[in-house]
Amino acid sequence: MPTSTPSIDQRFEAFHARNPEILEQLIQLARAAKARGFRSYTIKGLWEVVRFRSDPVTAERYRMNNDFTSRYARLVMASEPSLKGFFTTREIGTDHTIDAREQYLNDLLGAV
Repeated sequence: MPTSTPSIDQRFEAFHARNPEILEQLIQLARAAKARGFRSYTIKGLWEVVRFRSDPVTAERYRMNNDFTSRYARLVMASEPSLKGFFTTREIGTDHTIDAREQYLNDLLGAV
């Protein structure tokens, strides 16, 4: 019987559980951007800074998949009230309802 491929949310959850420091780095960078006067910014720009700053060993370990940026944008904004609305996001396939997405993010934040 064929095995099913993990969903992007499942892969994101596993990655985040193994690398909670990435969220902290993204929050720090977003706070710094906001402090410099940016009213909004792109998660992709901050993602690339985290990737660039990683040492070669860490970067190999992280294998920072670009598929996760939209999830991190939501997670940063959910975990840091001062950054709510800092990133523009589009609806993704797993955004069934706003309440369900917020509960998912709260559950994810509580798991780490």
